[in-house]
Amino acid sequence: MAASAYYQSLFDSAKAAGASDAQAACDVADAFLDGKPASLATASQKQQALWSSAFIGALPAAAWQQPALQLETRQPRHADVE
Repeated sequence: MAASAYYQSLFDSAKAAGASDAQAACDVADAFLDGKPASLATASQKQQALWSSAFIGALPAAAWQQPALQLETRQPRHADVE
């Protein structure tokens, strides 16, 4: 499974369970902030995987107001310095 597929599958599963786009994105951001998936060793790998997920570009503006997404967008982007 490609790294971005992990976050996309979380989003798709939440949507299939009846979540709105905003709530599904919040669930994904929560997983990201919890350090998931563990198979990605560095924060920059996790950031790359999250931001390359297909759902990111299709989120409505209101979704970006979710607290978890606000936290994620405020994290510094960095190289593998862990």
